[in-house]
Amino acid sequence: MTVGIVLICYCAFLLCAAGRLHIRSASTAAEMAIGLLGGILGGIAGLSGPPPIVWGALRSWPKAQRRRTLQAFNTAVLSAMLVASLVGGLIDMRLLIASAIALPATLSGNWLGERLYRRLDERRFDRVVLSLVFLSGCLLVWANR
Repeated sequence: MTVGIVLICYCAFLLCAAGRLHIRSASTAAEMAIGLLGGILGGIAGLSGPPPIVWGALRSWPKAQRRRTLQAFNTAVLSAMLVASLVGGLIDMRLLIASAIALPATLSGNWLGERLYRRLDERRFDRVVLSLVFLSGCLLVWANR
């Protein structure tokens, strides 16, 4: 619930302040803190993406840099969680079946997202990504009410 509320407020703020709020430079410690926060959220709820998404928007990274960074970050965090789940004995047949059922929708969403990415300019890309994170915050709040 708390993560959802933070995402809603922060993304709403960024969507309203789009183009006016930027962090020009950041220390290595700040970058590491964003990674740590994403890792913690990834471990708790599989939500590793929002911290680097918001950070990339604040840093005004070009969409290609944001996409590359987020893909690499999520691959690392989610791979680590998969290994931890395997080692911890949390992977069972029900999870494998649910994953197989979700796979076609996941691949279809990836295909559609790739096409949308190519069509969006920097500003629209920023707004779409922040809107999707805002929506994920709304869904988190709704699911935990």
